[in-house]
Amino acid sequence: MSISLPIETHLYQRKIVMYSINAIKAKSIPLSITQTALETALQFARLQPTLEKRCQVYYNTLAVCVVNDYMQMLGIDTDLSASDSWNQVLHLVADVADLMLPGLGRLECRSVTPESLQSNTPICYIPPEVPDDQIGIVVVEIDPELQQATLLGFSPTVPTTELAINQLQTMDDLLDRLEDIKTENIPILVTQLSQWLQKQFAAGWQSLESLLSTQKVEMALNFRAPASTVERAKLIELGSRPMVKTILVVEITPTSTPEMNITVGMRPAVDQTYLPEYLQVAIVDADGASVMEVSANSANKNMQLQFCSEPQEEFSVKVTLGDTSVIEKFVV
Repeated sequence: MSISLPIETHLYQRKIVMYSINAIKAKSIPLSITQTALETALQFARLQPTLEKRCQVYYNTLAVCVVNDYMQMLGIDTDLSASDSWNQVLHLVADVADLMLPGLGRLECRSVTPESLQSNTPICYIPPEVPDDQIGIVVVEIDPELQQATLLGFSPTVPTTELAINQLQTMDDLLDRLEDIKTENIPILVTQLSQWLQKQFAAGWQSLESLLSTQKVEMALNFRAPASTVERAKLIELGSRPMVKTILVVEITPTSTPEMNITVGMRPAVDQTYLPEYLQVAIVDADGASVMEVSANSANKNMQLQFCSEPQEEFSVKVTLGDTSVIEKFVV
């Protein structure tokens, strides 16, 4: 009994690991290794002084080439020449396998062999010199004899030396990560509301009529402010699967004082009757504090927030649905 229990436990743990690996492989992406990739990997490897180093550079290069091909298939820009993995001097002094994605950052590309996935605890080795500010790591199963590769998955963090294969996220998660980075890198333009009084409008701001159907325009006209009011609308897109569209409406009305009356509202897009349930709109001051907000229920056709602002005062409108947000910045 003292011998059989550990063996049974070991077999059970082994089954769990293999089940996890099979689940990872079910969501993996198989690709062919191109002849160009094989030739490039061999060319880089031949320049190395030892057999160990030649193998390292060979597999690193194949992993980078495969991920590069995948990115290009999806229309995502890459720059091999700006990648450390394409620097033949660095090959001699470091274990490099990165792919530069212009405007996004560096993506680490690490290889494993089919044999290594058969172990009780399959891992991908991560050299300690890999920077922790990479976008993340893509693990690629490489079978050079069959000229086949498999994108096993993605990790958004850079672990120390070992990355457990059964902890990988999917390649779809990588694409979501790239979209998040792209959104973070887009500069937030500041809309000058005082320019609206001179009929000067930044790109994206249109008349409400141009974004709504005739019937909805007639409904919107019932809420029209005084003739001195200037109104502009902007299409807001939230989420990605599927994309949800709404319309942000901003009205400004001069007063007899230096202050300006401002109304911020949300309306359904042209193909919708109601606003998305749980849609939130918040007015955020220059210090980043939310000073007022409102949420939509299942039957809201519009919602509004009204306030006054002084000249040169800054504020933002934050529109949120689930875990996605759009921020529009303004200065009076």
